[in-house]
Amino acid sequence: PTAVAELLRERVETYEQLEVLLALHAAPGQSWHAETLAAALRTSVELVASALDGLVAGGLVAVSGAGLRAEYRYVPD
Repeated sequence: PTAVAELLRERVETYEQLEVLLALHAAPGQSWHAETLAAALRTSVELVASALDGLVAGGLVAVSGAGLRAEYRYVPD
């Protein structure tokens, strides 16, 4: 669909962002720590943290807290 292609083109910059977004989307209402997401996706915390930063900046993910205690969740438009 056109809306999906537009979303990917305008708000998702990396493969890691896509993987993180799909994981968060699959668990609506659940909050995740970067470390937990990294383990679930079998990748590094650094890659996940970078992806989360981009998704937060793009308005697709909300964050509460900071540092290691930060929790992230999908926020649909």
